[in-house]
Amino acid sequence: MAVATLEVMLIVLHFMLKEHIRKSVPRLVGRRQVAEGTATGIEGAIFDAEYSVEAVRSANRSLATFKGINDNLKSAVHLAQQIQHNHTHRPSMYDPTA
Repeated sequence: MAVATLEVMLIVLHFMLKEHIRKSVPRLVGRRQVAEGTATGIEGAIFDAEYSVEAVRSANRSLATFKGINDNLKSAVHLAQQIQHNHTHRPSMYDPTA
């Protein structure tokens, strides 16, 4: 009798375990898919952040170049103004009234 009872208990436990797995697996698969989607989103955000940081670093490295360009443009404008001033205020060699 004890062997038969043990066999019945094993059969019931086996059924309960199969039923638990049948109910739990779909939920676990859904959670896994959500976790994988979240991980993909995080990887994308990390990539975007690293790209942005590199863009800022690159811009910072370019500041000296842009400052040089700005200084050269200021010098060019100043020289152009001097030339224009000298041209308009200098008497012409060919002007007989000068």
